[in-house]
Amino acid sequence: MFDLQESPRRILAGWIWEQLADIEMTSLFDPYGGDGRVSNYLKRQGRQVLVNDPLACHYWWNRALVENPNEALSLVRQDALQQPHADESRFTGFADWAGRYFSDEEVGWLGRWYLNIGSQGLSEGEQALAHVAVYWTIGYWLDHNQRYIQDKAMAPHEVFQTYMEQANAWVYDNGMPNAAYCGDPYDLAADMPTDALLLVAPPMAGWAEASLRTRLWEGWTQGNAQAPLAVPGDEAGPKLGQTFTERGQYRSAIDALLAQCEAMPYWILSYQEGAPFTRDEWVSIISLRRSGVFREATHDLTYPTAVGDSTVREGLLVMVAQ
Repeated sequence: MFDLQESPRRILAGWIWEQLADIEMTSLFDPYGGDGRVSNYLKRQGRQVLVNDPLACHYWWNRALVENPNEALSLVRQDALQQPHADESRFTGFADWAGRYFSDEEVGWLGRWYLNIGSQGLSEGEQALAHVAVYWTIGYWLDHNQRYIQDKAMAPHEVFQTYMEQANAWVYDNGMPNAAYCGDPYDLAADMPTDALLLVAPPMAGWAEASLRTRLWEGWTQGNAQAPLAVPGDEAGPKLGQTFTERGQYRSAIDALLAQCEAMPYWILSYQEGAPFTRDEWVSIISLRRSGVFREATHDLTYPTAVGDSTVREGLLVMVAQ
């Protein structure tokens, strides 16, 4: 559910695949798919992927890059999305971003694209590709505006044009009926007819740890700069995505999700050592429902910090139903 490039729980999709390539599974359910990096990679390896994420922006990522087998944005569509919209001068949904994250001109273009995508009769697949192009554009601008709003090498329409073409280039048909969802994984999991669960669990801090990039993507998707990230309610008990202050509650949320995935033969858990559980604690959690580790692997990653490099250990556990 988090931007896998920026999150402290970043995942190496290729490394995950190396651990799974020889296991006889044809389909996976990814309940917190984020921006689809892992799911898209597994799709390209010929697996059927059913990917979910509770955030609308992540749904559009997965709709474009995982579910979509062949739709593309035509040149006519691309040109139409760049044209002025009759209501753009009155649209103020992103005004709070001006001077803080983006220039006034950039905010104006974000409003134009938002209005055009929603009013031009695009198919859902075309809308998804356009959304992804906007998300990439937001990322490009953020990279340049980290310290102050500055001039860019490309004008806004040129950046968006480049990313619409890039989104088209990412479209790929692996011959499988892949699907993207935007819902509560606790409600969806039991109905997912897949061989495997791939769980990259949101951290204990939940949505509160989402990156700025993800927050801006979601705000743009909702048409409101102040749109909050939807936090799962606690009326049905602990759920991943909530903010937990106690490890026991977080553990209960994980177990509650696993309980909905009993029919899936393989459980694949990606974790970061000590965040908040050690490898042995993760095994203990899963062992309540699955006995024995079928396969495991670890990979040390070095992250730059303000005081020097820091090394963290990423791990992968595969458990099989007996």
